[in-house]
Amino acid sequence: MDYRQLRYFIAVAEELSFSRAARRLNISQPPLSIQIKAIETEVGTTLFSRNRRKVELTPAGEVLLENARRAVQQLEHTTEAVRRAGRGEAGTIRLAFTSSVPMREAFARMLRTFRGRYPDVQIELQHMGTGSQFSALADDQIDFGILRPPIALQKNRDIKLLPLWRDRSRLFFPSHMPFAVSSAPIEMSELVDQAFVGVEPVVNCGMHEHLISLCGAAGFTPRIEQEARELNTVLGLVSAGLGIAVLPECYTCMAMPGVSSRPIAGQDAESWLMIAMRDRVVPPLLQRFVDVACNLDAADAPRLVPSRVTDGRVKVI
Repeated sequence: MDYRQLRYFIAVAEELSFSRAARRLNISQPPLSIQIKAIETEVGTTLFSRNRRKVELTPAGEVLLENARRAVQQLEHTTEAVRRAGRGEAGTIRLAFTSSVPMREAFARMLRTFRGRYPDVQIELQHMGTGSQFSALADDQIDFGILRPPIALQKNRDIKLLPLWRDRSRLFFPSHMPFAVSSAPIEMSELVDQAFVGVEPVVNCGMHEHLISLCGAAGFTPRIEQEARELNTVLGLVSAGLGIAVLPECYTCMAMPGVSSRPIAGQDAESWLMIAMRDRVVPPLLQRFVDVACNLDAADAPRLVPSRVTDGRVKVI
């Protein structure tokens, strides 16, 4: 039995009339009768008892009707699910992010917006370092990463990068230091004699490189007294008085005891959080996620950051 035959059988069983069922199906009665006869031949039993006055289901017909309705409903559900997947409205997205990303309100808003538009899409979230995200993308273990890639990783030709959110850096220091007397932006040149707490270069999160670049632009090399692998650990070391640190602005929400902060003057203190993906033709589902993520904030449109993404539909608007 095929889908068409099941539909024909259900129509006759519900109408208990071949003529009414034919009109409902918009076909003539002879082909309908032929198909019902074919079903009865296949199952080896009579499905309808009929005479000139009425048509009734046999016990075997009652069993087939119950199962035919289920089968047709399941097939229609499967067909629609496949269509939604083809349109990029169903499926699973594997998304990795670095430790500071969930601290941004934009991240939560991005997930809420996408889930609201595409409720049938599952998003698998993973906390993962920058270097690990690039490896996971190369091995097809994730679909997207959200990160702050150092320049060395930005040159990876197998990975596409799209700017998502501007990310300003901020100076964090022990509250007893003289820097705490003001809340005005601070020039990096004022920090030439200070000890720094930094992020280990092996983490590849971009913050070590960013610190070196900021200090270099101010004419000095930072004296890094202590390094850590996690940015929140860096903040804890600042609280312990081991030095000052340059961290993303979002870390002000942690309110670490004994730590104060000030903005850093100049455009050099601004960087970007980016979304990374494999360099390939983007399936509809992943394209929908890109569309939501990259158009979430019109005011944050990434005009100033170049991207190699020119092929396919993925683009920065």
